[in-house]
Amino acid sequence: MSVLLLIAKVFLSLAGAIGLLLSLLGLPGPILLILLGVALPWLGGTWIDFAWIVGAGALAEVGDWLASAGMARRAGAKAPGQWGAFFGGLAGGVVGAPILPPLGLLVGTIGGAFLGAWIGERGYSKQDSASSIRAAFGAGLGALLGRVLKMAGTLFQWFWLLAVLWF
Repeated sequence: MSVLLLIAKVFLSLAGAIGLLLSLLGLPGPILLILLGVALPWLGGTWIDFAWIVGAGALAEVGDWLASAGMARRAGAKAPGQWGAFFGGLAGGVVGAPILPPLGLLVGTIGGAFLGAWIGERGYSKQDSASSIRAAFGAGLGALLGRVLKMAGTLFQWFWLLAVLWF
């Protein structure tokens, strides 16, 4: 194996690990792995390997979005509550990250989604307290479920990438 090929494989492997961390933050880690997967056909893989990485990434991103939005909506959240859950989850992940990494990321995201949905429902949709709290619990549960789906998809992508690169 040439030195240049070895450097490329190590770089792609480490960049894939960064994709996992991005997913934990709620950022588009699967998209990073899709971009990395473009190089697979030139590094010993096939276009079918690339297609598996694209499919898993698409399912991870769509699953994350649908889980959080779907659970919030199922719990009765209106549009302001759903948007509040989305932006609250992002803000909570950023705030929670330095407190207790990596657990702070997850707790911050769930708490931020809960608080954002509650503010959206109570403040903007003018829902009663019980409805706002129910929607906020749904948003928090959806944020957790979405993060688990996104991490599972990203982990699959990374393992596939590693298998193609190193085995």
